[in-house]
Amino acid sequence: MNKFILLGCFFAILTPGFSQTGLFKNLNVKTGLTVSYFHNFQGEYVYILKQDASVKEKSMNKDGATLSVVVLFPLGEEQRFNFLLNIPLIDYKSDSPDPKNDGFNFFNSQTPFGVGFAVFPFDGAKFFGFSSMVNFGRQKRMHREAVESQFFPIADHPGQDLYVGAPVPEKVLEPFMHKVTTVSLNAGIIIRL
Repeated sequence: MNKFILLGCFFAILTPGFSQTGLFKNLNVKTGLTVSYFHNFQGEYVYILKQDASVKEKSMNKDGATLSVVVLFPLGEEQRFNFLLNIPLIDYKSDSPDPKNDGFNFFNSQTPFGVGFAVFPFDGAKFFGFSSMVNFGRQKRMHREAVESQFFPIADHPGQDLYVGAPVPEKVLEPFMHKVTTVSLNAGIIIRL
């Protein structure tokens, strides 16, 4: 947890200089940080081993919180309304399938890039506002036919940590996977640096 706080502080110190140089100086681009709630429509696909050696698909981690670095493109002279690009730095998901994981992750492998909109409505605190974003990504999912027809006996996969009621390691499932698009919506607060 402490390494996440240190990384956030590092970016908070580094990013103000980023918007004052090169191409970004001419475009009047700013940087910022957002703290937001997210809802992932697909969630993370996890495959739980059943008693008969088949798997059950489960969708986890649909909701959580994220800290993101954003690049703001002001729309108009007053800079109240802004288009933004975001990259999640840290995310928190409360129902992580990995018992060794405390729910905090560097970046967001599910939806690593996003676009959105920010508004800074306050005259006295022009650095503080609200944001709304859509993030996109790709993740692996088992083919529907494979979920219904494939079996994974524990004896056939020695050394792979297969247990009834536990997630099947991705290494075992790899031949039956394909990539799918995943989308999440984010809403939160933003600080313009």
